[in-house]
Amino acid sequence: MKLVFKRTIQNFFLLTFILIIVIFAFDNINNAQAESEQSQELIIRLKNDQLLLFKFDESIDLNEIKETYEKYEEIESVGKNNEYTISALPNDPDLNLQTYIKQIHADSAWTWAREAEDVTIAIIDTGVQLDHPDLKGNFWMNKDEIVNNETDDDLNGYTDDIYGWDFVNNTADNNVKIGRGYQKYAVNHGTVIAGIAAGIANNDQGIAGITWKTKIMSLRAIDSQGQGNTYNIARAIDYAVKNEADVINLSFAGNKSDPILGGSIQRAYQAGVAVVAAAGNEINFGVDLDENIKYPICYDFDKNMVLGVGSVNADNKISNFSNFGKNCIDIMAPGENFYSTQVYQPELSNFRNAYGDSWSGTSFATPLLSGTIALIKEIDPNFTIEEIYRLIKENATDISFKNFGKRDKIGAGLLNIDKTLIAARRLKKTRSMSLITIPTRGINPNINFFDQKSDETDIKKIANNYYNYNYKISSGDLNDDNKSEIVISKTNWQGTEINIYDEDLNLINNFHLDFNSPIDLEVGDVYNNKREKIIIGSPSNTEPRVYIYDRKGKLLNNFLVYDDKFRGGVSVAIGDVDGDYRNEIITAPAGSGGPHIRIFDKNGGLKGQFFAGNKDFRGGLNVEAGNLNKNKEAEILVAPKDGSSPYILVYDLNGNLISNFLAYTKNFKKEVSIEIADINSDYQNEIITSAGAGGGPHVRIFDLEGNLIKQFFAYNKYDLNGVYLTKFIKNDS
Repeated sequence: MKLVFKRTIQNFFLLTFILIIVIFAFDNINNAQAESEQSQELIIRLKNDQLLLFKFDESIDLNEIKETYEKYEEIESVGKNNEYTISALPNDPDLNLQTYIKQIHADSAWTWAREAEDVTIAIIDTGVQLDHPDLKGNFWMNKDEIVNNETDDDLNGYTDDIYGWDFVNNTADNNVKIGRGYQKYAVNHGTVIAGIAAGIANNDQGIAGITWKTKIMSLRAIDSQGQGNTYNIARAIDYAVKNEADVINLSFAGNKSDPILGGSIQRAYQAGVAVVAAAGNEINFGVDLDENIKYPICYDFDKNMVLGVGSVNADNKISNFSNFGKNCIDIMAPGENFYSTQVYQPELSNFRNAYGDSWSGTSFATPLLSGTIALIKEIDPNFTIEEIYRLIKENATDISFKNFGKRDKIGAGLLNIDKTLIAARRLKKTRSMSLITIPTRGINPNINFFDQKSDETDIKKIANNYYNYNYKISSGDLNDDNKSEIVISKTNWQGTEINIYDEDLNLINNFHLDFNSPIDLEVGDVYNNKREKIIIGSPSNTEPRVYIYDRKGKLLNNFLVYDDKFRGGVSVAIGDVDGDYRNEIITAPAGSGGPHIRIFDKNGGLKGQFFAGNKDFRGGLNVEAGNLNKNKEAEILVAPKDGSSPYILVYDLNGNLISNFLAYTKNFKKEVSIEIADINSDYQNEIITSAGAGGGPHVRIFDLEGNLIKQFFAYNKYDLNGVYLTKFIKNDS
């Protein structure tokens, strides 16, 4: 085939030839610049799929060259030769001695975030060596204080507190102290912790901290023998809060509770400061913190105020010395044989090495979490404590099979920084979350996307068909690719079809179920493996079962949820209602049965039950679960399906009524469906309701107390087919 040029091919290659001559001539003059960066390279793709690479001197304007080449008809595209990297590893020579780095996937996590220059970690400990070569560039400074003028310039009650404070000796000199009767372990303790969390990385020496660059606020509240007291520690926490620390690291434990220290932790929590605490160690074997309570790790006050950290060995088995417990442990992390910074004073025989190994204890597992939180805050400083803790716990690696006897005593599992940071980046994008609506029934319905950030509406259609169907809709990440899929069920006399779509409603997969009455549909992670499953509540006139399917339509499990003679259908919801970091399945009768709420684990084991509202009600319920008040446990919401005023009832796990309110006028007695989502990016979930068949497509959004925040009609307000909806996280990445 002969190519016809808009401009002649001779001109094109003449220009190229001239440019190449210029480049090669420059190469001969200055060979060093010949090794220029790839930013001065252009790639041209011809329409015959041939790729041409051209390299230019830095003095040449690539944009002008690009514009010239783009005028040729034979050229499909022109672009720069961009660089890519598989990871971001520092050049610190002792990185290979930090064996825990790979165990918690910090090496791959550094692709997403490495430095947290605007984040401050307060290390309340035995002091940190301020002039350590691998730390001295990472210390917090009080910019409101003038150095050594013997004046409290910022009026915070501490004179000349440039780098923090020594609460043991009540002095601005907060460096480590090697006093009479010192313990080498204690003197080193704070410096070891600082290196683990925030040792300077990529500086051709020593080690790498979890965060390569951050601000270490050293607050000395424990002496050189390893002893501290409430007065000093509480003052140190208060100081950290008042001076705007983001994270407080508490690598110590005690046996006694007191209101002073507890009050300081509460104030830190209320100020939005993350508090990370060690589980504590025992000489022989760790103890159960549910029976032998330790502090400060167990200061939670019915909220997750403290992130409690236990220790595992290199095989992810709980360390012999580590304490454990369901109520106080949130996460596990490596805690044995650490290599880190230590006090370096070569004139003293005990401190002649700037680095050392064999450091073990929950104390050293704790700063792994402090460093991780710093990186999360770097991704988005507006994340709340609840969001940060949830990110860490929900993205932990399951190690229960290696700790079977203590599987419910090791929190959410093993810290996985890579997954946590990926999830944090994704969560940051949820500010553009959409609500997706679908009519409860009809032919070829519109699927409407309501962007809650821009208030824009995007109308889409699924593949055409000529039958009338009953629909349900849900969404979730079915294949752990950090992208949500949309799941739509459609039911008629031929049966039920489960269709899985991407966000553009391209069909990914579908499968058939032999149900010719409307089912209930939910998507959630019931196996705690980050791959959400499709959960089906059986329709009326069938056994009352819950069915769990994967994205390919494989039946994973099913179990009875009510008496096998009940034929009213089953409503389902997914949520962690007991705060054990594992989602439960919640059911309600969809019709004809009493308002009997039941809670199951993934295997069908009954974990709880109660009656919602009037026990004599037989109109059926919709059910939903989600966190509405920022505690560990999700709340359970119910709404009537028929024959009752549209009250939304909010319960805890034990059936205690938390809130109730009318979603629509009292005279409306048709179905109300419910969803839970943070629709206004205030880090607080809202309750979203929609009217079912027989009502208009009226969507209303409330807070927990029932105050109306927003409302709109998803379709023509006179359309009485009703509407179902689901939240959807748009895949902006």
